[in-house]
Amino acid sequence: MTPKLQTLSRTIVIACCTILAPAQPPPSETGIELTDLGIMPGGAHELGGVGLAGPYYATTACARSLNLDTWQLMPSEHPHAGSIMLMAKSDHDHLEVQKTIAINGQIAGLAWGENQLWAAVYDHRRIYRSDIATGRVSPGPPTPNDGVWGGLAHDGEHLWLHGTDDPDRSHTGKAPHRICRVSADSGEILHELPSDPMTQGLAWLDGWLATSINTQEEEGDRPSSIRLLDPRNGEVVADYPLPANLYPHGITRLSSTSILIAMQVGEDMRAPMHLYRADLKIPNLSGRKPAANPNKEE
Repeated sequence: MTPKLQTLSRTIVIACCTILAPAQPPPSETGIELTDLGIMPGGAHELGGVGLAGPYYATTACARSLNLDTWQLMPSEHPHAGSIMLMAKSDHDHLEVQKTIAINGQIAGLAWGENQLWAAVYDHRRIYRSDIATGRVSPGPPTPNDGVWGGLAHDGEHLWLHGTDDPDRSHTGKAPHRICRVSADSGEILHELPSDPMTQGLAWLDGWLATSINTQEEEGDRPSSIRLLDPRNGEVVADYPLPANLYPHGITRLSSTSILIAMQVGEDMRAPMHLYRADLKIPNLSGRKPAANPNKEE
C-alpha cells in the first residue's frame, strides 16, 4: 500500500526541452507539473533524501550539518540526526514521524526495492538495507572504490548510485562523476554512465533513469532541472528546467510518470525543505523503448 498524496493548490506547469535527436516534440506536448505538498516534517535543511517505503514516506536526517557561517561540519541538532524517518498521514492529513531507523551517518540516498529500504551512507562508504517492520538494519554492499556516492535507485534487481572516486566530492574535475549500476549483493559495478557533476537524486521510472540536477553551487545561469536518461548509454532524452528559486535534492518514484522531490525553495541553504510532486509528460521518442535490461542495446 502506498499512502495517497495531499494535493494542494500551488501548481506550476513548465515546458520540457527534449534533447534526443531527431525527435523534438514542441514544448506544448511535453512538460512538468509541480505541486508543492508543503514543508517536510522537522523543517530542517538537513532533510535532503526522500523515498517511499511500503506504506510510509521516508526522509533522511544527517548526523552532521554544515555551519553556513564557518563552513564546517558540526553535529546536527535535529532530534532524529543520523536516522531515517518513516512518516504517514495523521488524522489531520499532516505527515508525522511514525518511527525512525538509526544509522548514524551521512545518509545520501534512499531507495525501496525487494521489500527493503536501502540507504547510501557516504561517510561509511556503504549501502545499508532496513526492514521497516522491525527497524533492523543490515550492512549491504560497499560503494565503489573510496569515493563519495549518494543518490540511490533500485531497478527491481540492482542498485544505481551517483558519485565520484574523488573523496573530496569536488566539482572541479579531479575525478569524473558517474552513475553506476551495482550488484545489490556484492557492490560490483555492472554498468556505468557519464554523469552531470551536479546530480543529486536518482529514481528508476520503468526503464528510464530520472535524475535531479541542482545548480545552486555552479557558476553561470544554468537552471536546475529534472532529467530523464537512457540507462543504456546515459543519453539525456528529456530535460525539465525548474523555476530559478527551486533547487532539487533527493527524488523517488511515485509512478512511471511522476516523482517526489525534496526541494530547497530559495537561495538560503538554511531554509526548510519542501516536498514536491512532479508529474512528467514523457515526450514521444520516435519509437524508442525504455530499457528492459540496461546492459543491452535494443
